[in-house]
Amino acid sequence: MRLGMQTVAVDPVLGPSVSPLTVNMRRFQPHAALLADWPQLDVVLLSHNHYDHLEEHTLRALARTPAQFIVPLGLGAYLKPLGVADSAITELDWWQHAQRGDLRITLVPALHTSGRSLSDGARSFWGGFVLQHGGERIYYSVDSAYGPHFAEMGRRFPDLGIAFVENGQYDRRWRDNHMFPEQTAQAAADVKPSRVMPVHWGAYSMAYHPWDEPVRLSVPAMRALGLQPLTPLLGQVFDAGTVTQEWYLGVK
Repeated sequence: MRLGMQTVAVDPVLGPSVSPLTVNMRRFQPHAALLADWPQLDVVLLSHNHYDHLEEHTLRALARTPAQFIVPLGLGAYLKPLGVADSAITELDWWQHAQRGDLRITLVPALHTSGRSLSDGARSFWGGFVLQHGGERIYYSVDSAYGPHFAEMGRRFPDLGIAFVENGQYDRRWRDNHMFPEQTAQAAADVKPSRVMPVHWGAYSMAYHPWDEPVRLSVPAMRALGLQPLTPLLGQVFDAGTVTQEWYLGVK
């Protein structure tokens, strides 16, 4: 995203798989743009260390740029072996913020976990982000189960523009880590944004539901709650006022 003359990437993952075993959880949609085609990044936000949010190949490439990395507590230990300098890492606790010029970035709560192996569970923190520039406010929920923190977000950050809310990779067996579509809709209603964009569903399969089930169920539920969904094409440039179509309904 582009805010305050700065370019910000959130959980950039461009690899073929989001699993330590590269034969599964593979990308099923082509990239909208290769990393070499991206504009130079000023800020990289990382929400937690799961493989579908922290990908070594992409981050090794970004470590060679002047980008600053803003991450939850403990995540810096995973970045330094990838070549990210200490001076480029800012770690935050929930509700703490970092200031980059006139861009304010706050780490906010989520109900999730961390860990990349059987031995490093909960050794680093996780969280979503609120980005503020002037009167513009953008929220990224990160992976989260449903909880009262969404209503707290709505109280602490009124007048949110776009809310990017997790919608996908759910299953009854991990209901404490991800939301079902109706919960995504309710979480967005709690946050009260101008527009809501369901994310975490259109590139990699990590659960047993069909790839498009999350949006086919959540978008009507959002509209029933009076929300304005935002569903751009993959790679489309958009803002809070962009008119979008439910393009996935026409995909066989």
